Amino acid sequence: PYADLNKDGFINAADHAELVNLILETTQPEALPPATVAFVTPKNGEGDVAVTRETVVHFTMPLALGAALDTTQFHAKFGARKILSRVDIASDRKKATLFYLEPLPSNARIEVTLDAPALQDLLGRGMDLDGDGTAGGAYQMSFNTLSITG
Repeated sequence: PYADLNKDGFINAADHAELVNLILETTQPEALPPATVAFVTPKNGEGDVAVTRETVVHFTMPLALGAALDTTQFHAKFGARKILSRVDIASDRKKATLFYLEPLPSNARIEVTLDAPALQDLLGRGMDLDGDGTAGGAYQMSFNTLSITG
C-alpha cells in the first residue's frame, strides 16, 4: 500500500514519477496512516480453536526497536481469570505472539486484549490499536475453544 503513491490501485510509472518528485522535493509526501493491527490468528469469533494454540497479532508496520510487550498489556482471560502466558515479539517486529503456558479451557470463550498505550511503530508514532485512525486505544477480540469432552 505504501508503493502506490498516487493511490490508483496500481504500482506503475506514475508512482515512479511521484517518487522522483518526492526525492527532488518538488512535492510533499502524504502522511502515512498510523500503524494498526492487520489481522489476528485465531480470527475474532473463530470457533473450535485448539486448546494449545497461541494467539498472534500481525501489525501493518514493524514496532519500534525498543518496543516491549508483557502480559499486563497483552493477555487472555477466561471469565475473570487471566490465563498464564508469555509474550514474544518476532524478529521482524511485525507480529506479537501470546504463548499460553497452560492449556486453554475447553469449550470456552477466550477474551484477548492488547492494551499498550505507549506502544510505538518503527517511525516512533503511537500505534492505532483500536483501528479508529488515531493513536491509542485497545484491541479486543474473542474466540471459542474446541470441546474435548466425549
